[in-house]
Amino acid sequence: VRGQGMTTGMTTNGFLLTEEKLGELIDAGMGRIQMSVDALKPKDGVPKSLTTLRKKIEMVSRHPIWFRVNTVICDETIDEVEEVAKTCWDLGVAINFSVVHDHGRLVKMPNTPRFLERVEWLKQQKQDGKPISTPFYLIDYYERALNDKPMDWTCQAGSKCFYVSAEGHFQLCYHQPSTRMLTDITREDLAKNRGKKGCEENCGVDCVVHTSLPFSNRSDLIKLEVKRRASQLLPVLR
Repeated sequence: VRGQGMTTGMTTNGFLLTEEKLGELIDAGMGRIQMSVDALKPKDGVPKSLTTLRKKIEMVSRHPIWFRVNTVICDETIDEVEEVAKTCWDLGVAINFSVVHDHGRLVKMPNTPRFLERVEWLKQQKQDGKPISTPFYLIDYYERALNDKPMDWTCQAGSKCFYVSAEGHFQLCYHQPSTRMLTDITREDLAKNRGKKGCEENCGVDCVVHTSLPFSNRSDLIKLEVKRRASQLLPVLR
């Protein structure tokens, strides 16, 4: 992939990551690593905790690679995501929040108002200068979707980003299966995937939305990002 002038990234629970494997990934051209952490301590249904992964986080943070921790806001983690974020900041590691989805779709649930509280908290912390890799436009996307005011956008999966399965299959995203091998995909194939997919409304595939939004409503997103970043600078300038 790097040989074709593209960037690479992987999301992992980190359980099997070692110094040796990490070094091999970096040498192979891995550009980004995101580690999933959802709770402070392991519990039923939520094994990815800071208690079990802290040493792995510290290990990756010592290497020259773009790295962040991702935590999913869901019923099981809603009371701990803020503490997870604060602990990661103490370790000097950036955090990203994503909202739980059902097979790729954001679904309104009884706890949605509390989800929105956590998203609002994240936005305020980013404005205060905390190391948060979630861009303002993605936070805005979540707020609008959870408030039943979905954004009109065009998915760029298969063009600006795509997923490679463990078997080597090319997929638009994890929730859109494919039987074609990555090695059979051409640049012409990628160029054909720039239009709407029909599944944009309430999409919850964080990486796809993150990558696609800058190519949708670009002027509005630039204004939003500039406005929010300016609000971060004001306390410094004063």
